[in-house]
Parts: sequence; structure tokens; C-alpha cells
Amino acid sequence: MSADVPQPDVPPDTRTVFTDPPTASGPRSLVGISGKPMTLADTEEDLRAHGRIGYGRKSPWILGGIVVLVVLAIGLANVLGNRDSDDADVAPAFEMTLFDGGTFRLADHRGKVVVINFWASWCEPCRDEMPALQAASDLAGADVVFVGVGAKTDREDEARAFAAEFGITYPIGRDTEGGDRVNGAIQTAYRVFAFPATYIVDPDGDIATVLLTPFDDPADLLPYIDAARD
Repeated sequence: MSADVPQPDVPPDTRTVFTDPPTASGPRSLVGISGKPMTLADTEEDLRAHGRIGYGRKSPWILGGIVVLVVLAIGLANVLGNRDSDDADVAPAFEMTLFDGGTFRLADHRGKVVVINFWASWCEPCRDEMPALQAASDLAGADVVFVGVGAKTDREDEARAFAAEFGITYPIGRDTEGGDRVNGAIQTAYRVFAFPATYIVDPDGDIATVLLTPFDDPADLLPYIDAARD
């Protein structure tokens, strides 16, 4: 009887490492779902069937969605966190010069619901939701005040043209004072990181709701206003 001769360790062939398991072995792998081996040397036909390793046909969309979700999560944490617990819900006081030459002061509207919408003329979602905001301001009632806070980075003429285009009748202006080169003092105080953003302040001066996504129907906003009244 001859003794078994030890065989030297041979590294696996990297061209056939990524293969489907046998059909009887259980769930199929996520790479190679067509039933063919997935190798590092696939032809273009194979790549169309499998998708590239680590970067399949749907990967850019999936990765993009993950990035958006992460940014929103970080932004929401920034909005809601990092404040003293006693003042966590208090809407920061501010005043702003309006396009009509007047001045809006949040403190002047204590006892009412105040809807603060942060916007920019170059923001397409802002453009999409402006008609709904105007309609909601017409429907909300005398105990609700809307105010539009425009971006510091906007151009004055374009911001005014934007407000005129949509026939905005509620107080509206730009957040041009204080802050830094990009963000005005109001945007900084409310920790707004993207446009549009809508804050609903209750009659006691506390932030009742923060909406970080646009809407196209006033009916989508009115329930939040009703909740802030209570």
C-alpha cells in the first residue's frame, strides 16, 4: 500500500471563485442568479446577465437612494438634536425684511399657528409646491400665518420674480442678515440643510412639525396645521 503523498497548497482559480451553489444546496447566491458561474473574467454577455461584481445594473440607483436617506437622517438629527432639553421645541425668534418693505417678526404672531417655509428660486421642488402653499394659506383660516423665508444665496431679482410668478400673498422675503456666506441667520437658527423645508409652529411658540419633503396638494399640509392648533 502506498502512502498518500501530500499535495502542495494551490490557490483557487480566481476566475471561478464566484459560482452558484448546487441547486440542492439551498438558496441561490445573489451573484450568478442566472444559473451560470459568475467569474472575474465574464464576457459582456455575462455581465449583462449578472451585473458587474459590486456594481450591478441597479446599484447606482440603490446607492443613490442610500445616500439620500443618510443625508436626510443626518439633517433631521441636526434639526432635532444638539439643543438644550428645556428649549428643544421652542421656535427660534427672528425678524425678516419682506419684499413689500415690511418686517415679519415671529414674536408678533404668538397665539397663532405659524407656517415657516424655507425656499429658493432655483429649487425645483420649491417651485412644485408653491401653488399648494399659497392655496393652503388661503384655506387655513385667520388663526394661521404663513411666511416664506428665501435663501441667502438667491439673487434678489430672481427671488422676487419667483414670488410674483406664483402670486404669493402671504409675507415673503429673503434671509439675508447674519449667519455665514451661505446661510442666513434664520436658516442657521432652524438648522435648515436643504430646500424646501417647512416648520409649523404652534400657538405657544413651539415647533409642532418639521416637513422636509415637498407636497403638491394643500390637503397634505392642513392636517399638520390642525394638529398644531390642539
